[in-house]
Amino acid sequence: LHGLIKVIMLAIAYHNIGSEEEHLKNFNSSLNWYQKAYSVMDEYGIVDEKLYNKFKTVHQTAQDVLIFPRTL
Repeated sequence: LHGLIKVIMLAIAYHNIGSEEEHLKNFNSSLNWYQKAYSVMDEYGIVDEKLYNKFKTVHQTAQDVLIFPRTL
């Protein structure tokens, strides 16, 4: 149980770092941290489907917006 909590907290921390990097306009770094957020859950076989899907969706959305920004 403690291992599960540690991995989930690590994933949340990675996601938060990604958010901060995005805010600072360090877009490549933010994408890497967003990916780490769900990858660490894969690596340790932790399945919190709701959290995992949120992290994966945020990464994909950020990738779409940051790599292929819309022109106005």
